[in-house]
Amino acid sequence: MKTFKRYLCKCDTWMACAYEAEKGCIGAEYKSERKQIFQYIFKGSVRVGKLFSGDSKIIDGSKGKLIDLREFYNVDTVFECLEDTSLFGFNAIDDDPNWDGKIVTESKITITGKSALVCLGGKPTVNGKELVKYDYINPDNGDYTIDLKTDGVLLLFTKA
Repeated sequence: MKTFKRYLCKCDTWMACAYEAEKGCIGAEYKSERKQIFQYIFKGSVRVGKLFSGDSKIIDGSKGKLIDLREFYNVDTVFECLEDTSLFGFNAIDDDPNWDGKIVTESKITITGKSALVCLGGKPTVNGKELVKYDYINPDNGDYTIDLKTDGVLLLFTKA
């Protein structure tokens, strides 16, 4: 039997999920549960598609990619792990998938509107506060100084 682990955590105005699965695992999500709008790939690759549509999308396992999956928001989906896979998912919980997401590469950012900063690797600092994997900040509007150090991975999600 293949191992599939799913972790969920509600984080104020959004929800985080993380998946770890072995090659060959197959799963399905009902549209009422499918709120994931972005995935960050740590390793592996997944095929995901709308149930019974015949179309699918390969989410390439190239480490460090942030993949926009809003096309599958609130849709019955099926997925298959093509390799051993580990990923993070950002989920809209207010029935509005209109969020933008990006990997932070700048040393200074300005936040305007509802946002979330999520650390997925290393020990980046935000306004002097060190973060570790899965730490997050729901920042207020304003300017933020970022130090990604050598291996920091920081994602910014902003309500559009």
